[in-house]
Amino acid sequence: MDGTLHYNALQLGPRVEDILGSQIKMAESIRQATKEVESFKQDCLDLDKKVDRLASLLKKAARFSITNPAGLYESPTRKIALEVEKTLERALGLVKKCRRSGMLKRVITITNVSDFRKVNQYLDNSIADAQWLLNISASGEDRPDFMGLPPIASTEPVLSMVWEYISIVHVGNAEEKAIGASNLADLAKDSRNGNIIFDQGGVQPLLRLLREGTPEGQEEAAKALGWLAADKRRVSGMRQEGSIIVFLQILVRGSMKVQVSPFLCIAVLFYNVL
Repeated sequence: MDGTLHYNALQLGPRVEDILGSQIKMAESIRQATKEVESFKQDCLDLDKKVDRLASLLKKAARFSITNPAGLYESPTRKIALEVEKTLERALGLVKKCRRSGMLKRVITITNVSDFRKVNQYLDNSIADAQWLLNISASGEDRPDFMGLPPIASTEPVLSMVWEYISIVHVGNAEEKAIGASNLADLAKDSRNGNIIFDQGGVQPLLRLLREGTPEGQEEAAKALGWLAADKRRVSGMRQEGSIIVFLQILVRGSMKVQVSPFLCIAVLFYNVL
C-alpha cells in the first residue's frame, strides 16, 4: 500500500466517537486555562472563541457518529481528527504559556502576537474542515449544494471529490447514492483516481449499494466496481473485503439489468484472470 491507510486498517484504531470525545475534553482544558491567563488576555480570549466554535462542531460530529446508523465516513474523519488534535495541542500550549504559572516559561520562549496568528490560522482551518465533514455527512435537504474544498485537501482537489462522492454513497438517500456511485465510476476511469477511491475506503460503500440499493444504484455501483477491478492490487484488496460473495449474490439474485451489466461482467472477468 502507498502510505494511505486502507479503509479496513483505519477501523483498527480507536473508535471515532472516542477520538472526538477526547478532543472535546481538550477544548474544555483550553477554556479552563484561558481563565487563568495573565498575559495576552485578549488574544487568549479571541483564541478561546474559536476553540469553542470548533468544540461545537466536534460535538455535532460525535452525536452524528452515535445516532446515525451509517455513522461518519471513516477516512476523512480520522484524517481531519488528527489535524484537529494537533491544532488543539498548539492552542493549549500557547494559552498555558500565558498563565500565571507559565510566566517564566513565556519569558524564556518569547511568546508574541505572531504565535497567536499562526494558531488562529490553524483553528480557522480545523473549523472549516470540521464543518465540511458535517456537510458531506448530511443527506437530503440538509446536504449543501456546494461543499467547497476543505483546507485539509487544498493541495489534492481530487481527494476532496473522492471523499465527497464516497460519503454520498455512504449516507445519502437512494437517489443521491446512485449519483455518488456514478461520479465515482467516472473518476475511477483514471487509474490514479481509482487508487485514491480504493485507498480511501470506497469499496465497502459501493459493495453495500450493489447488494442493497435500488436497480439504478446497483447499476452505478457495478460500473464503479468494474473500473476499480481494472488493477491487480485493487482486485486483491477487493477480494479481502468480500466482493466475490456480493458479486455472486447479484449474479444469482440481482435484477436482470444489473446481472448483464458489462461492468459487473468485467469485474468478474478480472477476478477470474488475475
